[in-house]
Amino acid sequence: KIAAVNDDPAQWSAVDTLNLPAPAPSTQFPAIPRAGRQGSESYATAFVTELLSINFATQARPALLSWAVSETSPDTMPGIPTSAATKVLYAYLTGAGSPLPTVTTWAADASAGTDWSVANLAMTTCPTWTEALATGWQPPDPRMDCLDVTGNLTVIQTGQPPVVKPFSLQLGLGTAEYHNGYGAI
Repeated sequence: KIAAVNDDPAQWSAVDTLNLPAPAPSTQFPAIPRAGRQGSESYATAFVTELLSINFATQARPALLSWAVSETSPDTMPGIPTSAATKVLYAYLTGAGSPLPTVTTWAADASAGTDWSVANLAMTTCPTWTEALATGWQPPDPRMDCLDVTGNLTVIQTGQPPVVKPFSLQLGLGTAEYHNGYGAI
């Protein structure tokens, strides 16, 4: 049996009280096509690409967060209260350590004419996920998976040469809350 992820009631209480925006893809951040939702790697590629390919002057942070909520999958790991399960992705994207800029930084990036684009994505299964499955534990969601994602983020600012930055993140996957196929945890 796998141990509880985090059974700190104070942390989960904070997540549980978050007010999420309505789940809404938009013209700025369109829904991932059905074909991209059927496999874990195809979904992860589509999700990370859309999440981190941003034109700050023409795309709005609230629209990105509404899109992300529309792509959420409940986190059904042990220790996560049911009431907070659908808020984990949003909490991560708006909290410390998020790959997304804060409201203030987003505005500064918009003023600077900043664009981000993602390339060269690669995925492997998270070692901790492999270890958990090796114990015989079965996830409650058959689509549940954890991927280590690496890639390059190209940052372009008006009047500056492009800068390519390598990045890595862990992406939890599961059955989407608002559509058929995969969603992000």
